[in-house]
Amino acid sequence: MGLINEFLHSPEAKRVQHLQIGVTPKLDQSVGYDLSRLLALFEGKRLPSLKSLSLGDCFLFGCPERDSVFCKGYLGEITPIFTAAPRLEMLDLNGTFCLPAPVQHSKLREVAIEVEMVEAGDDCLTQWSMANLLRSQFARVEALSLVCLGKVQALLDLPADFNPSEGMPRLHQLHMDNLNRESAQRQAALQAFLLAR
Repeated sequence: MGLINEFLHSPEAKRVQHLQIGVTPKLDQSVGYDLSRLLALFEGKRLPSLKSLSLGDCFLFGCPERDSVFCKGYLGEITPIFTAAPRLEMLDLNGTFCLPAPVQHSKLREVAIEVEMVEAGDDCLTQWSMANLLRSQFARVEALSLVCLGKVQALLDLPADFNPSEGMPRLHQLHMDNLNRESAQRQAALQAFLLAR
């Protein structure tokens, strides 16, 4: 917490283009990690040069192999990221998150999400947060993916009003592997449409 807080207040924060914030392999894997207090530090901060942000991935921080420990955690509310990094192009989320309302971002091109499981609970990915992400205004997003590792506890619905032509006009790659059967069929039809247009 102290290290990230110091960084966000430093001159380097104005110049950094690529930022990864992960967890160490010493973490108790049975518990998972909680980065919500850390993410709250982004509120009111400015990272004007940041182009890519990876949260929760500890692969480059010493873990010997990629497994579900990378995604077994809670990132907290991600809203401050979109305001803090106006030039952000790539957002990589490794863990569940909260998005209480749709957001806008004019530069974002790719959103990649990996979670260990989807289940009920305040610290787990909810239908509400995913729907708000899909209802966001991302004028330049080309790819959006959600990969769910481990045992899926609850499947999500693709929102009935999800229309990428309105909020994500450049989207051509949509992949979500934790949808119920009806939503999975809608996603397949939508992906075919996106590739054909």
